[in-house]
Amino acid sequence: MAGVTGTVSAFDDPALGNATQQSHVQAVIDWFGPVDFRSQDAELHASGKGRPVHDLPDSPESRFLGIRLPDASEDLLRRTNPLTYLGQRLPPFLIQHGSDDDLVPVEQSMLLARALREVLPETDVRFDVIPGSLHGGPAFETEENMARVFAFLSAALAPFRQGCARQGELSA
Repeated sequence: MAGVTGTVSAFDDPALGNATQQSHVQAVIDWFGPVDFRSQDAELHASGKGRPVHDLPDSPESRFLGIRLPDASEDLLRRTNPLTYLGQRLPPFLIQHGSDDDLVPVEQSMLLARALREVLPETDVRFDVIPGSLHGGPAFETEENMARVFAFLSAALAPFRQGCARQGELSA
């Protein structure tokens, strides 16, 4: 959500003491995040890779919403769905998801990647399915994968570092 709501003032809280700071981020690494709360159980059921439990009163989604997921209004579900906020000034995304995730179905990340590719250049949306991985796990933390993550961050943040260096040169 932080990656897609940086220009949405409804998510800013000046009471936090940083009213003059912009809230958009420069890059997003999304590891197996949910996107559309309502479709997760159907996707798990269809794939046979997990036990649909998102509609339960104590599910993370129900607790986040403050109401049992099946009882949530369409408006509330829309406001908690990152796809609602796709538009201008989005940062680059690296999305990674385990192929056998039994908690958040891989289809959630597929949905996000497809939607992002409609509004961002292809080079700004990287999507990796980690074969055989569940919801997280050692495959995400391998030396090879961490090198990929850091290379993504280095490329995504390079323009900002260069801009800061130029500003420092100007003010020195």
